[in-house]
Amino acid sequence: MNENTSSLADLRREIDEIDDGLHRLLLQRAGVVMRIAEEKRHLADSSPPMRPGREAEILRRRCESHEGPLSAVVVAGLWREIISAFTRMQGPAEVALFAPRKAATYWDLARSHFGGGTPINVCASAAVVIDAIMGRGATVGILPLPEEDEPAPWWPQLMANGPDSPHIVARLPFVAEREGSDALEAFVVAPMEHEATSADRSLLALGSKKEISRARLVSAFRTAGLEAKVLSRIPPRGKFAEWLDLVEVEGHVRRGDHRIDQALAGDAGVERAVVLGGYPIPLLVG
Repeated sequence: MNENTSSLADLRREIDEIDDGLHRLLLQRAGVVMRIAEEKRHLADSSPPMRPGREAEILRRRCESHEGPLSAVVVAGLWREIISAFTRMQGPAEVALFAPRKAATYWDLARSHFGGGTPINVCASAAVVIDAIMGRGATVGILPLPEEDEPAPWWPQLMANGPDSPHIVARLPFVAEREGSDALEAFVVAPMEHEATSADRSLLALGSKKEISRARLVSAFRTAGLEAKVLSRIPPRGKFAEWLDLVEVEGHVRRGDHRIDQALAGDAGVERAVVLGGYPIPLLVG
């Protein structure tokens, strides 16, 4: 055996030792996860195992501390698989997906985020997705980003705003290459409120009896210290008896936030405002 062959063998043994160490740490992590599940049972804590806000902060930490030749997107993918696997250890997980176009791409988006072992069911419409997460087995739903002038917008279906109503809780992909930032994106909806993280955006639906200019809405939110933009608008038609605006604001906003009342006070002209959820701001790397 020459010197080069010996060196390669030593390096491969080193990789084996690293793999053994990684495996031990995974087993250790699994033990902690099961202790968390047991503690939640002891406390009668019925909160879902999935924590989109906490998961986002874990990935931010990994990407911020990452260095070297391995892509940050690959690292994020590994951690997404780990997070999803350990989440399934605490309870069932199932994804309902509506993909009106480029179905394979949306499927890949769902699979990369929720892991290889999570069932994904393709649904015929956004309404079926929302119905699935309201009591027909699905844990979360994935819906395409709203667009202007789409024939059947799904976001007004979230305006019921009851205690168990679905909310937007994440945006996919969470970590992506900067050069591929024009790729398809989607929202994750689930029957929970969105968590606050270190960097968030929130989504509100506004109902008005008459059309209000986008500039006027943006200005009204700015007076309350909220930077906003109007993503989509639906004029009164069919079952929509009012003007509806989908507004995205910087920061974390929940139901009852006084800044919403402040923004819409006076002559803003908005009859009602419903917080539809929000999401941790995704990372572009590379």
